[in-house]
Amino acid sequence: MRLVTFKQRGGTPQVGELGADGSTLWPLQLDGALATDGVLLALDALQHGRPLVRESAITLAAVELLAPIPRPRRNIFCVGKNYHEHVKEFARSGYDSSAVSARTYRQAHGVNAVGLLD
Repeated sequence: MRLVTFKQRGGTPQVGELGADGSTLWPLQLDGALATDGVLLALDALQHGRPLVRESAITLAAVELLAPIPRPRRNIFCVGKNYHEHVKEFARSGYDSSAVSARTYRQAHGVNAVGLLD
């Protein structure tokens, strides 16, 4: 099961189940704060034994995908085990070779962090 948070043109955030074909999307009927919890609402329902109710299918091309969990409930801690390979690849690009380090990369993202596309 692949869950996504999305919105239709001019609409509000919704959660849906993406079909195996990668192009069909079934909006789900969920109660709660979709704008902040996203797919967590569907996961919570499943965890508590509540079935997910599908609405009529739509195409993925007709929606805008959003962050799966727009406002995480806790901080997210990332460990980039292959970070060194990415840094070396970046250094080979000729842009900046000073970034190469043998250390594992660790980064914490606060729940109020803003990304490049926000």
